[in-house]
Amino acid sequence: IGEVKKIAEKTDEIEVSIERFEHRYGEKFGKLLFSRVNDELGERYISLAYHVEIGVRFDKFKEFIEEQPLSVKSLSNKDILESFCNWLGQTKIYRAVALTEDEFDNIWNGGEDLKGKINSLNYVDDFEAILEKIGLFGFSMLRNDPTPESMLRLEADYPLFSVAVARENVIPYIIFEASLYKDKCLPEGHNLYIFEADVPESLLIPAHWDYKDNAEYLWNRRPAKVDKEGDAYILFYEMNEYWIPDKIDRKQILSYERLDRESLKTKLNGLTDKSRKEFIEQLEIFKGSEEFNRLKALVPSARNILEFIQSLSPSDILQSNFSIMTETVLEPVLTWSGDDITTQLDQEYLIPTKELIDFFEEMIGRASNLVYMESLYRTVFSTAPSSDI
Repeated sequence: IGEVKKIAEKTDEIEVSIERFEHRYGEKFGKLLFSRVNDELGERYISLAYHVEIGVRFDKFKEFIEEQPLSVKSLSNKDILESFCNWLGQTKIYRAVALTEDEFDNIWNGGEDLKGKINSLNYVDDFEAILEKIGLFGFSMLRNDPTPESMLRLEADYPLFSVAVARENVIPYIIFEASLYKDKCLPEGHNLYIFEADVPESLLIPAHWDYKDNAEYLWNRRPAKVDKEGDAYILFYEMNEYWIPDKIDRKQILSYERLDRESLKTKLNGLTDKSRKEFIEQLEIFKGSEEFNRLKALVPSARNILEFIQSLSPSDILQSNFSIMTETVLEPVLTWSGDDITTQLDQEYLIPTKELIDFFEEMIGRASNLVYMESLYRTVFSTAPSSDI
C-alpha cells in the first residue's frame, strides 16, 4: 500500500500533448494511445494516461473507469490514479539472483532491498526523472543495447530490472534463462536464489508493453548454462518478462529457493524435459492455425525483397536501410517458412505468435512497396533516352 501511495503523489494536473505522448511511449504507440484515450474515454482522461501505470495497461484502466460510479469519475487525477492502483491489487513475482552467502544474508536477515545490476552499474531510484527525460521508449531502446556506454548517456544508472510474474504458482522458466543466459553462468562461490515477492501490479511494466494488448508476444527458447564449459539446457516458454522500477523492498519478499550448482543442474534437466514436451504440443497446435498459413504466405514477398537487397551495391544507401529488416524480419520468415517448415521451427525451437506475424506482415508490406517504387524508378531512368545537346 505504501508503494501505491508513492505512485499517487504525482502532480494532479499535467500539461500533455500528443508530442509528449510520443516522447514518452514512442511515436507509433504514443499516437495510438493518445487517440484511444480521447476517442474511447474522453479528453478528461488524457493527462491520466500519461502516467505509465495507466498507459501500458490502458484496456484495464478503461475497464476500471467504465465500472466506476459517477462519484469516482469526478475525483482528482491523483485520487483516480490511487484508486486504480488499489483496484489492480497485488501480484506475485519472481526474481533470480546469483549471490554469495554474505550477499544473501544482507538481504534476508539484514533487511537490504533487492536491486539489480547491469554491467556493474547499480540501479538507483530516480525512475521518474529519467522517464521524463528519455521516455519509456528510450528505456526499451537501451534495453536492446545494454552497454556501459549507452547507460552512461543517461547521466545516471539504469533504474529498471527484470522480474517474472507467477503463473499457476509455478516459477517461470524465464528466470533461469535470464540468470544464466549469454555465458553469465553461475559464478564460483555463488548460489542461485529465487526470491518470491508480493508487489502492487501497478509497479510492473510489461517488457513488451508496446505490443497489442501488452501480450507476452513470443514463444521462444533459450539456452541456459550453469558452467561455461558445461552443457546448455534448452528451455521453451512464453515470454513473461516485466520491469520493475527501483527495487523490491525487503518487506515485499515472501520466500526464497536456494539452488547450488548441482541442484540447479538437476532442476534444469527436469525443466528441459518438460519444456520439450510443451514445445511439441504447441508446435502441433501452430501447424493447424491460421497464423501458420499467414507465415507461409509471406515467403514469396520476403524472397523478392531479399533478392532486391542482394542486387544493391555495397555503397547504396538502401543497404543500410534494409540491413536491420533483413536480420529481424526476412531471415526469420524464410528460415521458419521453408519447404519443411516444421523441421525449421523444430530446429529453432521457436513458435511465432499472431502479434509477431502481424508485425512481419506490416514490415514486409512496407518494404514491398518501397522495392516496387525503387525498381520502377530505376527502370524508368535506365530506359529513358538521353537528350542531344
